[in-house]
Amino acid sequence: MIKAKFAAILGLAMLAVLPLAARADDSATPLITVGGETISRSDYLQILEDQYGKGVLQKLVFGSLIRQAAAKAGVTPTDADVDKRLAEVLRREPQIVPDAQRAPEQRKQFVANLKLDLSLENLRLRNISLTDDEAQQYYTAHSAEYELPQQAKTTIVVTDSTEDSLIAENLLKTGVSESAIAQKPGLHVVGVDGFNVNMDALSPADRTRISDLVLLAKPKEVKTVKVQNHFLTIRVISKDAKRIPPLAEIKSDVVRAAKLAKAPSAAAMIRTLYLQNPPTFQDQKYESDFDDVNPAVAH
Repeated sequence: MIKAKFAAILGLAMLAVLPLAARADDSATPLITVGGETISRSDYLQILEDQYGKGVLQKLVFGSLIRQAAAKAGVTPTDADVDKRLAEVLRREPQIVPDAQRAPEQRKQFVANLKLDLSLENLRLRNISLTDDEAQQYYTAHSAEYELPQQAKTTIVVTDSTEDSLIAENLLKTGVSESAIAQKPGLHVVGVDGFNVNMDALSPADRTRISDLVLLAKPKEVKTVKVQNHFLTIRVISKDAKRIPPLAEIKSDVVRAAKLAKAPSAAAMIRTLYLQNPPTFQDQKYESDFDDVNPAVAH
């Protein structure tokens, strides 16, 4: 369910690149010269349009329709709604957004598409009702999809030498506060004074080593692992076992998912929005790109 839930995000993603190129000068001016051959800007744009034009154009139009309809209906998601969805994606499907987390512009685009995805969901949910019995039935059938992995709360001290890592171990074992440790020369506490470990920049093998260390350690235990040129000294504060939350704890999420299961599909909603507010085509050659959402067109 989770992967399906976020599928629309990826389908509506990255709307900004090709249209900007299409606005450039469409002349025969050379763009690149390779040996004795010249590639013109018009050659470049024509291939982009032939191969990707329909998909990009549909995404732009559908995105505009969704935003306008959500605003008109008063169901545009708030920043808090988007933050909640982003946290859910990061917790359940973190591999979806590693690049978006590293690059500010990509993160901005990803968040914009999250908002668009939520807007489409909100439009689909209008006028959909759900009884408590239906919510319970949905939870019973799909409870495994809400399983939370084992999680651990930790303190991590990053050092650059064996000597400093031993100091960090002693401080963590004796219960010295994080803020006090952060004042020590050569010691950097994750989350204190803005210092963070970019786990996404680590190799999969290093991430696995850190995860295994944390999962195998007992609460209050202190362990050190060397990663590249740094030492990570980790104190496990507490651990939560893998579990399925009770319905009462996640009822709002379950109700939303159950309503979406009853609601018109994303494709059906987009088709409805398109027919309710059909675009005006200044260049009629692009109108056929939308035949698949227009039932009036014979196939």
